[in-house]
Amino acid sequence: ITSARKVGNKLAKILKAVSALETALAKLISEHSDIMESSERLSVESLQKTIKAKIVDTVSTWKGMLDELGIDARQGIIDFFEITRNQDGNDTDLCFKRRLVDPTIAFAECLKSSAAGIAVTSATLKDKSTDENYNQLTAKRLSGGAHFKNAPDVKSINSPFDYANQTKIIIVNDVNKSDIVQVAAAFAELFKASKGGALGLFTSIRRLKTAYAMMRNKLGDAGIELLAQHVTRMTNSSLMDIFKNDEDSCLLGTDAMRDGVDVPGKSLRLVVFDRVPWEKPTIVHRIRREVFGRDFYDRSLVRMKLIQAYGRLIRRRDDKGVFVILDKAAPSNIMAAFPKDAPILKIGLKDAITTVSDFLS
Repeated sequence: ITSARKVGNKLAKILKAVSALETALAKLISEHSDIMESSERLSVESLQKTIKAKIVDTVSTWKGMLDELGIDARQGIIDFFEITRNQDGNDTDLCFKRRLVDPTIAFAECLKSSAAGIAVTSATLKDKSTDENYNQLTAKRLSGGAHFKNAPDVKSINSPFDYANQTKIIIVNDVNKSDIVQVAAAFAELFKASKGGALGLFTSIRRLKTAYAMMRNKLGDAGIELLAQHVTRMTNSSLMDIFKNDEDSCLLGTDAMRDGVDVPGKSLRLVVFDRVPWEKPTIVHRIRREVFGRDFYDRSLVRMKLIQAYGRLIRRRDDKGVFVILDKAAPSNIMAAFPKDAPILKIGLKDAITTVSDFLS
């Protein structure tokens, strides 16, 4: 903190000097524009803008961050440093970040100051738990409804889909989720059993890249094209377009491919998770789970991710699909993410392959 104060004072001197220069340049243009050539005026204006963008704005930001170090954390704010490392373990970036503990407070404040009435809808506000108190708390927390003056009405609408006959959910109980060789082999065999049309979801980019390298040739030999995030410069939207248009292709991805994608029909008939998608233990997550309730918060996050992923399978009344998690340690209390009437099978990989093949044939 002492060193930060010294650096902050040095930055203040830089700002004072550069701001004076910027002011002088502005004065030069305003008082002598009648005798300046166009090229001279443009040069001075360009220099003035560069000084502001490259020095004044940047140094002001640095100084502002340094000035706040050591100050007691304000209510509802999380300040932290984050190091970004590449796949080789080398540091590539260091940044000072700020997050709201509960972003829905700001969301509610923004809306209630100008809106006469608000309706928030989402398929992830409620799961199929019989614990209505859990669902009420989750819905209000996620929507910001807990922060409005008047308590919101919470209503749920049943899905029009026949999940019991349109889907199957499989927990594979004999694959070691920590062994990427076993995981990649399981993905490949399940993808072949569905004859493509599969979305593979990974909880880490490194695991995805390793699995992709192991699976690509196996699936290629079976005539199935394997697409993946993070292995080419292709954008997510381009990957998704190819996946949609080729019913027998397969796609590997992370969170971005789980949330909000719409692939109706046979192009998506199998979703496979490499493991239960627990939240990564970051500083922000640690603080939020202390505020919202440790187990409650963790369960609600996992359930939402599973609901989102499961929801990718059935987009129309004639869709069919299988949802697979390669994690025998999947706890029963997160299974409430799935519809009550959707069958959940806890079986070995061999039986899972047969089930996928038979159900989707």
